[in-house]
Amino acid sequence: LSLMLNANCEFMSVGEIQKLNRQLNSYRRCSCGASSLWECNFWRAVDDYVRWKSGKSLIDLNMLDYSNAKDRFDDNQVLFEAIGSVSGKTFIVDSSKHPRRMAYLMRIRDLNVYPVYLIRTPEGQINSVLKKRGGLVKPILSYELVNIQIRSRLRSVPHSVVHYEDLILKPEATLRIVLEPLGLRYDPKQLRWAEFVAHDVAGNHMRLNKAS
Repeated sequence: LSLMLNANCEFMSVGEIQKLNRQLNSYRRCSCGASSLWECNFWRAVDDYVRWKSGKSLIDLNMLDYSNAKDRFDDNQVLFEAIGSVSGKTFIVDSSKHPRRMAYLMRIRDLNVYPVYLIRTPEGQINSVLKKRGGLVKPILSYELVNIQIRSRLRSVPHSVVHYEDLILKPEATLRIVLEPLGLRYDPKQLRWAEFVAHDVAGNHMRLNKAS
């Protein structure tokens, strides 16, 4: 979904931003093909902006500290400002997937957050987790707990609900569910998402081998 949105000229997908520090420390590849985020022209420009704005490097930003939502120079706020400035895009997609992070970002006064609730059927989600880790009880409990937390936090907040299976079978109609509330039009190029450069942090390996 994030890569499909990235193919729309209004969007910049940056992947799972909560894992930014880990990706920088481990010198993992950028989705654009650069050998690491430090070697990526986009992320280097973001680092320059962050240094100018806050006096910190990207590596010094704490994406997991959810205690300073009222701080004018909150690390997340500075990072999103830098990404917006460097990319020139209106909307930035953070696909971190954690309810607590979503709730925190919505409390930052200078961020206008529009949540997209992406749901996969329990069978598909739990089967995916089992392939990686094994064990059945923990994935089931985690699935229920996370979705309860998300529904609770979104109860009175404008948001879109997207079903993973619909995205696969009816991508155009499903993308419209996200775009139209934002006043945007669907672009057929979004189905050719593999042709577009992305700079996602972490996430599914398809971001590194988009042509396949």
